[in-house]
Amino acid sequence: ECFNTIVPPSIMTFYPKVGVTRSVGSRANSSMYGLRGFLSVKYSFIVEEKSSKFDAVGFSYKETQNGFAIYENEYCLNMGYAYTEFITETEFEKYLKNNRHALLCTYLVVPDDMADYYSQFMTEAFFKDGKTASESTYIDSVAERSEMCCDDFDYDSYGFTAHITLDKPNVVFFAVPAEEGWSATVNGHPAE
Repeated sequence: ECFNTIVPPSIMTFYPKVGVTRSVGSRANSSMYGLRGFLSVKYSFIVEEKSSKFDAVGFSYKETQNGFAIYENEYCLNMGYAYTEFITETEFEKYLKNNRHALLCTYLVVPDDMADYYSQFMTEAFFKDGKTASESTYIDSVAERSEMCCDDFDYDSYGFTAHITLDKPNVVFFAVPAEEGWSATVNGHPAE
């Protein structure tokens, strides 16, 4: 038997904040539908015998191969997308932990001490007048993010390249852990 992992340490912080138990095999159940669009998950492969129980929002059955039922996510966001609103971690944590996943495509969640920086690109949202953490909010937010996605995304063993066209300067989110050793450039210039 063999165990391999490519799980970055930051997942130990992220998953619990959205109600996913982190263990040897972290498997967010299908009720955490917001994670799949947010993380750009296009397909789910479900063991055929268990596929009748698979009911994730936005996924439709495509075919069965090698004993796995393959489902495609109609709410999959392309890698790299921008937001129009952000929320600080403190405000985000006012939502019930198990509902937060539904807002990950609505708000970019930022450290409290970075609110001033992000306010130059997007509007700050607050829990008291924020959106409801619901399936309809998720679906509407995916549609909005789809209008602000990268035009292309290419990767190799050294990193990735993406191109995006936006109406004004903004922050682009990639579902890639920002671990030590990562760097980014924008138009050939180092980015923060």
